[in-house]
Amino acid sequence: MTSHLNTISFLVSQKGKPVLVKDNFIYKLNKTTNSTKYYRCAEQSCTVTLHTDLNDVLVKVKGDHSHPPEPDEIEIRKFKHNLKQRAIQETVPIPKIYDEESSRFCLTSLSIAILPAQREIAGSLNKSRRLQTPVIPDSQTFDIPEVYSKTLKNEPFLCIDKFIRRKTRVLVFVSREQLTLLFESSIIFMDGTFSASPSIFDQVYSLHGIKYQQCFACAFGLLPDRKKPTYKFLFQELKNLAAEMNLCFNPVTIMSDFETGLAEAIHSELMALSLLPLHLVIQSSDDLFELILQAPSNKFDLLKPLFNYFDNYWIKHVDLKKWNVFGLEIRTNNNAEGFHNRLNSRLSKSHPNIWTFIKCIQGEQNRFNHLMIQMKGGLSSRQKTARTLAIQQRLNTLYLRHEKGDISDSELFEGLSYVVAKNMVSKKNRF
Repeated sequence: MTSHLNTISFLVSQKGKPVLVKDNFIYKLNKTTNSTKYYRCAEQSCTVTLHTDLNDVLVKVKGDHSHPPEPDEIEIRKFKHNLKQRAIQETVPIPKIYDEESSRFCLTSLSIAILPAQREIAGSLNKSRRLQTPVIPDSQTFDIPEVYSKTLKNEPFLCIDKFIRRKTRVLVFVSREQLTLLFESSIIFMDGTFSASPSIFDQVYSLHGIKYQQCFACAFGLLPDRKKPTYKFLFQELKNLAAEMNLCFNPVTIMSDFETGLAEAIHSELMALSLLPLHLVIQSSDDLFELILQAPSNKFDLLKPLFNYFDNYWIKHVDLKKWNVFGLEIRTNNNAEGFHNRLNSRLSKSHPNIWTFIKCIQGEQNRFNHLMIQMKGGLSSRQKTARTLAIQQRLNTLYLRHEKGDISDSELFEGLSYVVAKNMVSKKNRF
């Protein structure tokens, strides 16, 4: 067993060179031969030397130090090194990194007294970050360095990089394992966010798959616009990738927000239509529409344009199967929307530069790996809340009553609208 007296560690100097630490004394590398590394004390007036083999195993120490140990100096060097590494590798603002590391390190009063303040060290940290960051592009025509096209484990990450029109580019970042999960998932979630997108693109578009009853963020796309041809191009490229992997990208169910602006205005009865068995939707919609048109109240008159819109677009224009969620345990796109909230929080600012964005999703891909390994190791998915379970129980009860003939089609519709209304009120009360 190696004695703690022979324990050595290494730090990095301000010039990026390794320094050795033993017994709270700092040594600089003096020279290296075919078999030995020779170090001497970093204090210029001290003549102590230290030898290691080429594998950094301590061989001997010669001499006695002419000065006391420097534990505070060593802690400050460690602190500065951590600051610099995080500034280079992460997109977190420098002041936040400084505060987090200050809290994490158990510094002595003396160390704190001689520690550089955040404003004193911010300049050098920003410089270190800039030296590692390519020039920030002002258009979609730019080269992507290899380090930004790989995962943190140096595996391929940028799987789609194509111009669909002149100076109009689509980028999609996804690892092979993420692709496999996405293509094998029968239910996928899709959602776009705009504030997280670099200003040279229009939106971040993410796709999510389900495994072990857990939602995983799988693909991160940067799209130039919100046009139908762009979406068609994206999905055709994904289908091509699936074919290359001898897989098929043909999910049974796709969860996506067709028009989020409608969510706040639509009435509970309209929302309840999506919960009805498919064969009851048209008749229930017609009955509700007639009821609204016949109502004398001015309040109902105000809703006529909304019902006209709903009938013309969602009933006649959009395939009912695209928005009917009868029989599905997952009925919303909250998983994808929650991911975008997390992404926006991690980025800390709207419309980050392209390199900051890629670093962030590299971190998200690494999180995917960790979560997947944990799930394979037996980690269970997050438990549903009591409120969610209660809502599901109410729905199941209504469906069972309808199936047994205890309630009519119209009574089922009415009951579902009550469940929706109760859920809407509950959500409002939380804010």
